[in-house]
Amino acid sequence: MAIYHCSVKVIGRNSGRSSVGAAAYRAGDKLKNERDGITHDYTRKTGIAHSEIMLPENAPAEYKDRQTLWNAVEKAEKRKDAQTAREIEVALPVELNREEQIKLLRDFVKENFINRGMCADIAIHDKEDGNPHSHIMLTTRTVDKDGFQKKDRSWNDTKVLESWREQWAAFCNRELEKKNIPDRIDHRTLQAQGIEREPTIHKGTEATQMERRGKQSERGKHNEEVRARNMSYTKDFEELERMVNELRQQQIQTQQASEEQAREEARKEEQARKEEQARREEQEKRERERQRGDGSGREEYAETKPDTEARRRTLKELAELAAERQTEQQAKTKPAGGAGGTDGAEGEAYEREHIAGRLRSLRTDYITLDKEIRGHSEENATKREEQRKTESRAEQITERAGAIERMARRVADLREERAQLGLFKGKEKKELDGQIQSLSRSQEQAIQSFKNDFKIEPSQAQEAAKKLRERAREQAQGMKGMAEWKKSVEAQKDLQGRLQAIEIEYKTEKALADLRPDSREIHALASQTDSRATQRQSMKERIATSQADSKLNNISIEDYKKIVQRVDPGKAQQIVDHIKAHRPELTQGRDSHTRGGMGGMQR
Repeated sequence: MAIYHCSVKVIGRNSGRSSVGAAAYRAGDKLKNERDGITHDYTRKTGIAHSEIMLPENAPAEYKDRQTLWNAVEKAEKRKDAQTAREIEVALPVELNREEQIKLLRDFVKENFINRGMCADIAIHDKEDGNPHSHIMLTTRTVDKDGFQKKDRSWNDTKVLESWREQWAAFCNRELEKKNIPDRIDHRTLQAQGIEREPTIHKGTEATQMERRGKQSERGKHNEEVRARNMSYTKDFEELERMVNELRQQQIQTQQASEEQAREEARKEEQARKEEQARREEQEKRERERQRGDGSGREEYAETKPDTEARRRTLKELAELAAERQTEQQAKTKPAGGAGGTDGAEGEAYEREHIAGRLRSLRTDYITLDKEIRGHSEENATKREEQRKTESRAEQITERAGAIERMARRVADLREERAQLGLFKGKEKKELDGQIQSLSRSQEQAIQSFKNDFKIEPSQAQEAAKKLRERAREQAQGMKGMAEWKKSVEAQKDLQGRLQAIEIEYKTEKALADLRPDSREIHALASQTDSRATQRQSMKERIATSQADSKLNNISIEDYKKIVQRVDPGKAQQIVDHIKAHRPELTQGRDSHTRGGMGGMQR
């Protein structure tokens, strides 16, 4: 099941880390940090499924090379405690294949980071354990054709960080919806599902003047995107109308074929009746002629003559009996009532209650099954998240201990280089002393930061990482082996299929109820709940129930396409007419904007 995970971290020198080393580790690459001369080689690292660099249009083309990019980042930072990069780690939906995961990442990164002016280094890690995830390393400075410029402090704003987290959920949910996968993350219903028509925003004078000068404004760009989405809603409704017309044509053709078959059968029956009548008349004629010839056999004829009148009486009695039984059956299905017009009123009340009861029953079934699915999903998601955190901690320990070790080796190399200098190399010795002092100080800071973060010495890193990886494997086994895990996934799909079946059945009943003049009364009856039972619910259960109600009662165009195939064409046409009259947001591609405001979006 899809889980939500999106964490934002900063990579800085105060913890002994470099963006070059971090990029090498994430991508499973071999990169040399030109600032300190340390080479980071992670080419033997397994589980690297994909890596690539994405750049804004105005970035230097040579930044497509990973080593060039991150050494340029390191060069731009002068402070010893500088923050060199930002990292976003996200869990990828297991329901998507690799190509779909890559496309999802590219779309998300382009929309939220590249378009803001950041360079991005993407890596997908997947050890085939049901926990695919991605590391997105981002630059912290603006960039142009000449390289990195000033830092954009607005990128550190908590509102911006929160918007990235929300956007990741939205992008994931959009892709899941495209594949008709009901699972969602972040507990949100997307506007992309087509439930409501999205409004445009007021452009204002400044934006209008910009567009008159041939320049595109942000508000104008937004409105164009909204209009495109709204036009897609219109096309969806036109497709729905075509479906209903085709269904009606099929009904007409079927009816015509049925009528033609009935006429043919009636013609054959009439022909057979005439032939039988002619045969009987011929038989009677021969019998009369025989009797006239010898005057005998009258009694015998009287006994053997077909009793046509008796047959007619029998058929009449059977028809009367069938009519009586039909009347009795109708009387049984009608509610008890008094004389006059009382029967009609009470019959309508009975029908309303019957429809409302059906809606209540389907809603209860949906909420119960949804709760079961959520329980399984949350349990699996929690276990997967625990496993991911354990693996991530092991990776961090390994990476940072490796960086400290490489610093130590570099310091040793520099000291050896200094010792080999001759007596008259004072200037070179002074430069090396400065490098040794700077690198030693960075090493000490990295060691202290390592101790503070992991509560162990760097020398204990290998053993600690080994234990964490063993724990991660135990956690994975706790989630069942791959074969059982796949079985679990199939069981979840079966439950989701049942949930979808209940959902579309409920929406079909609701769409048919909406056609009735007493639809308000029906929905009022259907929405009646046990207040005491509601009070006993936890806040989490109330939220889940509210989300289920929202899901059931919001019928999208895609839902209507399924509904019209479940009802007769006459009802399907009535549903289309109802949408035209009462759901203009599903039929019109016209844009609208807020009035009296300063371009805020209408919700």
